[in-house]
Amino acid sequence: MSNTLVDVLPDLKAWLQSLNTLAGTRVFFRLPEKPSAAPFMRISRSGGAVLPDSEVPLSVIRVTIEAWGMANSDYDKVRQTVNAVEQAFHNIGFSPTPVGSGASTILWAEVDSIVDMPDPDMGWPRIVLLGRLGYKATAG
Repeated sequence: MSNTLVDVLPDLKAWLQSLNTLAGTRVFFRLPEKPSAAPFMRISRSGGAVLPDSEVPLSVIRVTIEAWGMANSDYDKVRQTVNAVEQAFHNIGFSPTPVGSGASTILWAEVDSIVDMPDPDMGWPRIVLLGRLGYKATAG
């Protein structure tokens, strides 16, 4: 049986935008050249694969979620945003959660680490959450 990997990042982006964090809908795949406000988030996939011999396209992926500010005064908002995302991961626990358009379902979520990593070039506050997600997706 051949499984097709569905790109879950658009659904994860929509899920992050729906969490009512201080970032609101400011969730991106790439950093904006001129952010409109802070905090904002960037999401990227950093590994993982389709599990072999699964009945559905079942995947385990690593994700990186970065929360950014544009000045040191944004740090508390950045921290609150990451705390809200971490809580959302814990709330999923092992309870399946449809995300985005509903074509993807997060089966479980884990936070591996949270690291305070101010951007050395811009001096902007940044906190990075590294996590893992198990999800199933159905092609459109």
